[in-house]
Amino acid sequence: MCRNALRRVASTVAVVALVGAGISGCGSDSDSSSSSNSSSSSTSAKDSGTKVFTQGGGDLTVTKGETFEIVLTSNPSTGFVWTVAEEADTAVVTLEDQAYEKPDSSAMGAPGTERFTFKAVGTGTTTMALKYARPSDPDSPDNTTNTYAVNVG
Repeated sequence: MCRNALRRVASTVAVVALVGAGISGCGSDSDSSSSSNSSSSSTSAKDSGTKVFTQGGGDLTVTKGETFEIVLTSNPSTGFVWTVAEEADTAVVTLEDQAYEKPDSSAMGAPGTERFTFKAVGTGTTTMALKYARPSDPDSPDNTTNTYAVNVG
């Protein structure tokens, strides 16, 4: 009898922890079903001189020959992953690398970052899109698509 009660308590604690982790990864500052073209961007340069953009869509301006990154919050423990939804014109911009970086926190369900590294290979303007979705449900209204207009001079 006591063993069954302990199992129910342990199951309840596990469910509460999983639900809490899922809820913490669900918040968003924008309408998740549409493209985000907000200018709430942050641009910085890494020690290597690489431009780093941390915005959810919009206009990016880089120089031919320059390497740049788009860094986005990501939490694959929720089932969502960032993918390239619309490729850029490869005569203007090429994707060099994509990597997930684990969070600094050891908290269960803590988000990390997804880092997309691009190279501006030619002058011009191109559009590309990154999508945050569950691969098993690519058309869900919970998905987010960030569209970028990349201007290479």
